[in-house]
Amino acid sequence: MTQRTMDDTGLGDLGFAFARIVIGSYFIAKSCGLVFDPYGLDQLFNAGLIPATILWTSLAFEFCAAFCIMVGYHTRVAALVLGIHVFWTSFVFNYDPSDQIAISLFWKDLALIGGLIMITASGGKRFALQAPFGKRRGQQASLAPAKAATSAAREGHSTPKPAES
Repeated sequence: MTQRTMDDTGLGDLGFAFARIVIGSYFIAKSCGLVFDPYGLDQLFNAGLIPATILWTSLAFEFCAAFCIMVGYHTRVAALVLGIHVFWTSFVFNYDPSDQIAISLFWKDLALIGGLIMITASGGKRFALQAPFGKRRGQQASLAPAKAATSAAREGHSTPKPAES
């Protein structure tokens, strides 16, 4: 009797998709909340902490990266770049060991970065927009056979020559 794992049943892939949606929706809600909360943006502008162009660029980036993570399009790259962005913005704005609230926000961001690292490591899995276009079972991951066939075609051979011993 064989024992089935979560990967065999697809529940693992479904769990990764759920995690992608939850983490992505957090960043989308965060960016939309700042956009639709003019009082919060006014505080940042009036304090002179962040120039308007940097703030709007950051919000647009977070929204686009989170959307890519949610739908599974270039998931690894989006999660990695968003994780780096979250770390540095959190470090610059929230890392103050003397302020308990700022440090708790910093640790919250580190927990989100941990989730983004897991998404970066796992990729989009099966329930992703990019999954139908990605590597299928049975295909080779390397490009070596394709390169050999291309070089053989250039030399006028229909198949690559066997290696001589």
